[in-house]
Amino acid sequence: MTIEKLKRFKLNNAGSSMIVTIVVVTFLSIIATIFLYMAGQNYIMKMTDRHNKENFYEAETGLEEMKAGLMEVAAEASNKAYVDTMVQYSIDEAFTRYTYYQTAYFEELENLLNSYFAAAGGYEDYLVSLVEPKYRDAFSFDPVGTDAFGQPMYIDNATAEDGYVFIRGINMVYVSDDGFTTVIKTDIVFSVPDMNWGVASSYRSLSETAEELHGSELVDRRREYNISEYVNYFNWYKNSD
Repeated sequence: MTIEKLKRFKLNNAGSSMIVTIVVVTFLSIIATIFLYMAGQNYIMKMTDRHNKENFYEAETGLEEMKAGLMEVAAEASNKAYVDTMVQYSIDEAFTRYTYYQTAYFEELENLLNSYFAAAGGYEDYLVSLVEPKYRDAFSFDPVGTDAFGQPMYIDNATAEDGYVFIRGINMVYVSDDGFTTVIKTDIVFSVPDMNWGVASSYRSLSETAEELHGSELVDRRREYNISEYVNYFNWYKNSD
């Protein structure tokens, strides 16, 4: 090959620009596709997480309604136990008063719950009656054992002496309209409301440090407490998908 032909061969690069352009465009298309795919997946993940959270909060609303109903029962039991303890206020030691109140509180709580269970037609019927209809089918309950007659038991009072009574085995499987599922399993624990039993005066003769005039009402400061602090979830488990 002559030098002249060699020069013409080297200068003959027709079509190379098109090839480079095709390669660059292909590369950019791949990069753009990857970014679009990643953005799409990120959007799907965020939306899924959002729906899972919304479904969880919806399911939790049903549980909160049940818990609120049980808090009312606890408040009723506490009021009755308080009055009973005040009638017996000649008991001379604060710890003995507390122990008396604790025993009376749990006895009243169990009696009230059992009476409500019976009136509603059963344990499960009573608990689901505390929530809105749309949540009721999501609940199921596991008994803690059976009584002497072989009937299922749902109240666990084995730790009553330690100041705790449980409703065990509350299960909720809530499915939203768009197919998202939340599973919650929990117990509910009742603890003894904390009151000042060290005040050395009777219910009918309160000292000025134990009471205040509020308008026309006489307020016993020993009795002030928030019942929501003494009715809580226990052994909480949650799963959403």
